[in-house]
Amino acid sequence: MRQTLLMINKHMTKTYKYEDLIKTNENGEAEFFLPPELSKDLDLNPGDNLKILLGDQGTVILEKINGEE
Repeated sequence: MRQTLLMINKHMTKTYKYEDLIKTNENGEAEFFLPPELSKDLDLNPGDNLKILLGDQGTVILEKINGEE
């Protein structure tokens, strides 16, 4: 079982099972799913922009983008 460490806005980290976040659809494409509590922690609403970065050590960093970057 692989685990993925998510860093949220550089202030909070949570660990999830890889299989709970990344799923393969019927076309063989990988899809990334955000658990509802992460959407709440990031204050994400439908249509908001999200920056996804990969840190060293396999960390995934999520940041909500306000305005243009």
